[in-house]
Amino acid sequence: MKKKSVFLSKVFAVALAASMAFSTPYASAALVTTSTTYEGTQGQYAKSTDGWWTVWSDFYRVSGDFDVTFEFNNKGDQTNNWCNYSVVFSNAVDYAAGDPNQSVAGYKEYYLLRSDCWGWSVGGGDNQTIEGNEVKYTSDWPDWETFLKMMADAKISMNITRTGNDFAVKAVINGADSKTYNYGVNFTMEADKDMNIFFASDNAEVTMLSFKDNKAASTDAPDATTPPADDTQTPDTTNPPADDTQTPDTTNPPSNDIQTPDTTNPPADDNQNQAPDTTESVDDNEDNFK
Repeated sequence: MKKKSVFLSKVFAVALAASMAFSTPYASAALVTTSTTYEGTQGQYAKSTDGWWTVWSDFYRVSGDFDVTFEFNNKGDQTNNWCNYSVVFSNAVDYAAGDPNQSVAGYKEYYLLRSDCWGWSVGGGDNQTIEGNEVKYTSDWPDWETFLKMMADAKISMNITRTGNDFAVKAVINGADSKTYNYGVNFTMEADKDMNIFFASDNAEVTMLSFKDNKAASTDAPDATTPPADDTQTPDTTNPPADDTQTPDTTNPPSNDIQTPDTTNPPADDNQNQAPDTTESVDDNEDNFK
């Protein structure tokens, strides 16, 4: 059964924890930008007793073309496919304390993706973005019984990228059955440059482990503590080269006699016939491509 999503807008962590009576004490949603890469982002944000759209993860702000990775644990109750985590794409509204069952002014939900690769958008439709574009899925679990069992205690690594209007979600799931599963989701939508990504859940325990901005990590400035050597060294002039224009010594002029070369001990013939060395040579590259 499809469940419509409504959005709770943002407060910073302290204000939200103090003012939101409906929020559980272990989860205070805060804004996180892609300039922050860290382990142990928020910890557990949802318990198995939390119903749909009652608690949320931190809200991760991304901008333009992005490449981010989330790692988190999911413990579903195995009653229904949707009793697990969901990932939500929205516009970059700020979050304010208020009733979670009441929409926040200006909130726009581009797409909501459940862990079973089923989703929807407010204003769009089932498996469609807000514009009505089709969302395409691939997954490699064999059946829904397997899916429920593996999500009972799973660790997920999820990579989300945007290039222009093209979005891709790739997830690797290490399931409770000690097997690894994969799924991919692709869709096109005209979202704003600045966006929010956050996670919801439905009767599942979800613990956020880490968040990483892969583009920021790959463009870090190189270590400049040891600069490259300067090849333009100043020459050492403390010992100048000898002057070759010396006056020749004429006290003993060279003899003009033409001497007959001594042939009693001729120089060794470099081309003498020698037995070839039959020892095997070692090919330095022999094993390089094995």
